[in-house]
Amino acid sequence: MAAAAAFTRALTADELSSDALAPETLAFALGALDEHGVVVLRKLIAPADAVAERARFEAAWATVAAAMAPLAPMWEGHLQDVVPRFAEVAPRGPRRYSISTFRSAAMRQNALVVQLMGASPMAQGGASGCWSEETVVSLPGATEQRVHVDAGHLYDPKQHGVLPAYHYSVFISLVDQDSTTGNTAFALGTHRSRGGGHESQPHWDMPGRDEFVDAYLKAGDSVIFDSRLYHFGRANSGTEMRPIYGLMYSPAGE
Repeated sequence: MAAAAAFTRALTADELSSDALAPETLAFALGALDEHGVVVLRKLIAPADAVAERARFEAAWATVAAAMAPLAPMWEGHLQDVVPRFAEVAPRGPRRYSISTFRSAAMRQNALVVQLMGASPMAQGGASGCWSEETVVSLPGATEQRVHVDAGHLYDPKQHGVLPAYHYSVFISLVDQDSTTGNTAFALGTHRSRGGGHESQPHWDMPGRDEFVDAYLKAGDSVIFDSRLYHFGRANSGTEMRPIYGLMYSPAGE
């Protein structure tokens, strides 16, 4: 099994100052996405900018959390089958939520991500577009997330073969992650080799937990992955929240 170093690349000062990936970095990222289904780009945004974005997120989260407080038993899953979902916030597991009220033009329009997505198989020689912007926060006490994909195969690869990627997930960490805060773990290569890709289908070939590789991000690092890749969020056993800003990309116009 490959280690995280196999799909991790540190961006250079020249790349960051010019807002352009060097040809060798672009080739590495595309190769990692094809082979492993995931690539980590170190310091996609400056750590100081990530700290500032975190402060903005915490203000947005405080507003959402105050609105959620009267329904806390439902949000935390104590009353099963009565879990509210709104445009602003949705549960992603115990003590884990996604919110859409935090926006960041700087991160959404990051030129390096736009370049990579435009060069990916998903763009099909045309353009790609970001259609979703949300932040997933794992609060202290969040348990391990279930194994899942963000977007399944359009067709069962066992019957139709594996098609090129049509959807990517982009995460940017707003905090330094470690074994206490938790992180995201990925089952490498499963974007091409597993299952039918719909969670309601019983024939999913679910990977075992020992098949997952942990990707630990520092504030400002990004992990970009084929949305068909199996992954899950680790538990947060610490005292600080773990927010990760997320974008979803698909072919422009889709």
